[in-house]
Amino acid sequence: MLDQFFSGGRAYCMGSFNRADCWYLYTVSPGRPRYLTNVARHNLPHSWVGKVHREPDQTLEVLMMDLDPEKMKWFWKDICPTAAEATKNSGIDRLIPDMVIDDYQFDPCGYSMNGLMRTVPGGYMTIHITPESEFSYVSFETNVPQKSYTDLIARVVATFGPNQFVMTFFTSVKNGSRIGIEDGDYSVPQYIDYDVGDVQTCRLQGYDLTYALYNRFPS
Repeated sequence: MLDQFFSGGRAYCMGSFNRADCWYLYTVSPGRPRYLTNVARHNLPHSWVGKVHREPDQTLEVLMMDLDPEKMKWFWKDICPTAAEATKNSGIDRLIPDMVIDDYQFDPCGYSMNGLMRTVPGGYMTIHITPESEFSYVSFETNVPQKSYTDLIARVVATFGPNQFVMTFFTSVKNGSRIGIEDGDYSVPQYIDYDVGDVQTCRLQGYDLTYALYNRFPS
């Protein structure tokens, strides 16, 4: 269906095809950017081309399902009347320091926040939460570079307590960042309470993608 609206799109499925918890991705590569045309038209130095929108970047996503009800209680308005209370009581404000946070608490439940990094131009964090126990879900995303993605993911998972989560990590090919590199290899992070069900890597146009599915060990 998306191919009807986008030219040159590519669809991917990460994880097991015969399971309901596989993860779908659709990518579209933009055409020649206008700024490249302008560079050529005005005979500007060719070196400028590589400096615009070519800097190394990375994006981490943690998609969490079946969350701890005790941790989800902060996102009900009868318990936390304001978004600021939910942000503080849940620990969201401590996930990545120095964020300027714009948050919203829905009625009767639900939460959304967007944060901009004070010290990293263009650095952001975004979280969206559906706390109902029947279909609880939290999405976390950031492009802020980390010394240890393993530690950041651990903080995110500890904040929300999922029984299952998907980790995806996009990094530009020239970046060189890898999930798990702080452990001395290129494997995905390991956590004591979780089993890694699936791990896949994929080379996209200009980016590398690492995908992993985690399930909590039975208690």
